[in-house]
Amino acid sequence: LRRMTKTLSEMRRLTTSFRFEAASTRLDAQSRSNLLSLAQAIRDGRYQGRTLMLVGFSDGRGSAEANRDLSSARSVAVLRDLVEVMGGSLPEGVVVETEAFGEALPMGCDDTEWGGQMNRRVERWVAQ
Repeated sequence: LRRMTKTLSEMRRLTTSFRFEAASTRLDAQSRSNLLSLAQAIRDGRYQGRTLMLVGFSDGRGSAEANRDLSSARSVAVLRDLVEVMGGSLPEGVVVETEAFGEALPMGCDDTEWGGQMNRRVERWVAQ
């Protein structure tokens, strides 16, 4: 949690998150649409000269190490998919980084399918 607080303290969380199928780095249908919206915002210059961070989280099922690895793979997958949608590269002046915190900051109870789905996410953060 200290690393997370230090990493995100100078950033602002944006509302759109990316969600995944269980035990997967595959985006769900809504998140694929969100990815296209993010790509358009980048093309429109909204993030020119700013740093975006894609921050991965997981549900609490499995070991902490496995969850951290999966949340990292998810944030990297969103970046990979974003670069692909952007035609193979990001515009000059746009920096997108990835970070992962596993099962930290759950948004729902893992005892329900809905809660677990809410926890399997990548959030967008931007440097202030």
